[in-house]
Amino acid sequence: MAKFISARITQQPNDKPALRLKMLYYNLYPEQRELFLTISNILRENKSTGKDSFNFLTKYLATLSGEDAYTMSEAKEEAVRAIIEFVKAPDMFQCLYIFFFVQCDLLEMPAVAQLEKDAKYALVYQLLKIFLTQRLDAYLDFQAANSTLLKRYGLVHEDCITKMRLMSLADLGTDESGEIPYASIKDTVCITDDEVELWIVKAITAKLLDCKMDQMNQTVIVRVTLQMSQAPSKQTSGLRKECRPCKAH
Repeated sequence: MAKFISARITQQPNDKPALRLKMLYYNLYPEQRELFLTISNILRENKSTGKDSFNFLTKYLATLSGEDAYTMSEAKEEAVRAIIEFVKAPDMFQCLYIFFFVQCDLLEMPAVAQLEKDAKYALVYQLLKIFLTQRLDAYLDFQAANSTLLKRYGLVHEDCITKMRLMSLADLGTDESGEIPYASIKDTVCITDDEVELWIVKAITAKLLDCKMDQMNQTVIVRVTLQMSQAPSKQTSGLRKECRPCKAH
């Protein structure tokens, strides 16, 4: 057993020791991997346990880290399912979770990251990346070019816009100045002047922002904002001077 453990730990020398031990723990119990997936599938049938289903699904995917490419490739459909479930969930904004005492990120999980260069599923991975690392304008560009794909997976454009508006607002809150001008909110989430405060309240209600509105100076003072992902900072194409028409307000 000692030789087995030593071999498993040294197979991935570039990984952090804690990560290697974590993967070793779960690879010693392959039946636990299948248990996670089975539980997720059972919970999936009940809409009220959607988050629990997603959590067990991500645990299943996490156990594949450190496996060979063939083994991971067998879980591509489950990885796609995790992405779609996250995008669909109206109250799920974060893909950080604790797995065996280590904070993990769905975007960078090997079982999910393998989709980035997959001919069939690369666009699905790109969609997740947009939701976690970019803003509304990037989603609108993606939707314009891939509306058929969104429909294929049962994604409603208006619902995606709503979620991206909230996530874009949270990202604006990461600015080091701690202040967001109303004008920036209007341009970033493609809304009218009259809707700015409504969307700020929505972000507060969703616990994406802890802030207060300075109506006199037309500014939001941010105290805390939710971190969406451990991935690199959001890279955007710049705020659009004129927003394209949006169906959902």
